[in-house]
Amino acid sequence: MSMALPWFIFTSMTAIIAGLATSGDVFWTLLTVAVGASLIALLVWGRWRRRAYFVNDDWLALRYGLFGQQQRWIPACKMQTLRVRQGPWLRLWGMSALLVYSAAGRERIAWLPCRQVEALQDHLMSITANFQGRWM
Repeated sequence: MSMALPWFIFTSMTAIIAGLATSGDVFWTLLTVAVGASLIALLVWGRWRRRAYFVNDDWLALRYGLFGQQQRWIPACKMQTLRVRQGPWLRLWGMSALLVYSAAGRERIAWLPCRQVEALQDHLMSITANFQGRWM
């Protein structure tokens, strides 16, 4: 169901929107666009509100998910690469993103002020560099 349900919802919504958009009536077309944009905006806002991170001297934890919650806990001493990225949209608003590469994969902490991202990068870098324990 985890694959079939999203497909069914997307397909049925696309068919409904296509049917309303091609009906030839301007009112229904504009109403469909307005409702669709509002629903997408609510979903994006809800997903953004559910994203969080936590850092201490031992762990970097990330939480995300709109329907259901996922958590990723990464040992702070085992970071492999830390990159600060700032694309055009982030630069426009004075924000940055921190890309964290570890053995578990890549995680992204985005839309934070540049100084906060740089401080987070320095903190994680110092934890990794000063770790004196065993790797395994």
